Amino acid sequence: MNLIVFIHPDAGQCGAALKRAVRGLPGQVKTTWFSDYDKLEDQLNQPVNFITPQVYLLLMDTLDSLETLFSMISCFEDRRVLLVLPDQSPDTISRALKFRPRFFTGPSDHFDDLCAVIKKLL
Repeated sequence: MNLIVFIHPDAGQCGAALKRAVRGLPGQVKTTWFSDYDKLEDQLNQPVNFITPQVYLLLMDTLDSLETLFSMISCFEDRRVLLVLPDQSPDTISRALKFRPRFFTGPSDHFDDLCAVIKKLL
């Protein structure tokens, strides 16, 4: 499985915790890291590969980050998405559900729940 992870460079402690959690995943997960919106969008504009499963893990640590990624929402059609949201407010969740995520969670120090979902997707 290819795990494509987006963590903005300004993500702080939440971004560092997510990096640690992803690096601790089993070896059969091939991880590609992005920290730039334009490069992520270039990746999203590539054709969908149905042979090798791809999962997009997006850290939306602020509402601005959520808005920026929301501007690319059409690129996420036919893609498996996991989200880390800045909060669990009804408005944030409502916007996040438009990505049709397989799973979403809030900020964490360990991301055990997210890692368990990724392991099940293997």
